[in-house]
Amino acid sequence: IFCVTALVTMAAPKGNPGCGCADETQSILGAIHARSLTGDEPSNHLSHRSCQLPDKFGNGEGVLLTQNICVPVTYGSSKCIQHDYLMDPRCQVNATLQIVPAYCFRPWCFVDARSCARSSKEAIYRSSYFDYTSGIDLFYSYSTCNSTASDWFDVKDDILGLTPLQRMELDVIVPSYLPPSHFKRDQNTAKALRRTGKEYYDDNVEFEGIYVDYASEIKQISQGDIKDLHFTYRSKGSSESYPDSSFTAAVLDVANGLADMAIGPFWITGERLALTSFTIPVVVDKSYLVVKRPDSAAESLNAQMRKVLDPFSLGMWAMILLVITITATLGVWFNTER
Repeated sequence: IFCVTALVTMAAPKGNPGCGCADETQSILGAIHARSLTGDEPSNHLSHRSCQLPDKFGNGEGVLLTQNICVPVTYGSSKCIQHDYLMDPRCQVNATLQIVPAYCFRPWCFVDARSCARSSKEAIYRSSYFDYTSGIDLFYSYSTCNSTASDWFDVKDDILGLTPLQRMELDVIVPSYLPPSHFKRDQNTAKALRRTGKEYYDDNVEFEGIYVDYASEIKQISQGDIKDLHFTYRSKGSSESYPDSSFTAAVLDVANGLADMAIGPFWITGERLALTSFTIPVVVDKSYLVVKRPDSAAESLNAQMRKVLDPFSLGMWAMILLVITITATLGVWFNTER
């Protein structure tokens, strides 16, 4: 108990500047009791996930994280605490009989993804419990609570399993400006911008370009499988992790669940493949090594013999011979003295 209390004290109470904890209680309740339901909501939708809390939580209404795991609707909201340790039954075990999972002790909270991506360098992730198929779309951060998500990622797949793809709206990251592939326009001159500025983080200024049009065309031919595309920016947190490559930073955002995909002329590298998967290449770059064609005189015996001297200039060869001569002379001189 002493260790848990110490962890709560060390964590930022409501998150770090630019990425504060968000209260998503009403969002969860609103989705549970949504009135505008069509009847064909996926099984993961919160309208199917209301539950009765156990006695220790006061027998009120809760929400199912997974089957048979019922937690208060305040789970993850408002402040940096060990939400899993306090509310997740998988963490409510007898520590004398079995090991409490390490993720249980990590403080975290739900955050506003757009605000954090724009105003902070914190690492943020899409919630696997409350994603777009649940009727809301929540994001969380451990780093804003001065914590780490690594322990959760170690067990996440075992706990959640794979989620089947369902009809959804997709968040699409545009990594930078690269006209005519993807860019925004100057609001005063209407010229295509080549360097990102404040407008890059302004969703009111639309992205344009070949890849934006290409993605939009895929949406049209999907016959409703893709409901909508939201083109947006990469997070400052991913840019902090990969300051030398806006494209790799965008790949990291996709891997962290901050977006569903990223568009652009990405090179498929081993580092990026380790983070996430890629589509079949749309465009293939061909690289060629061009060398000067040798003339016929270069094939003569005299020219071939002169190639021995090609590694160095004549001045360098003279210097080498001078050094060798001086070294040999000094060597003979001192040996003679002996």
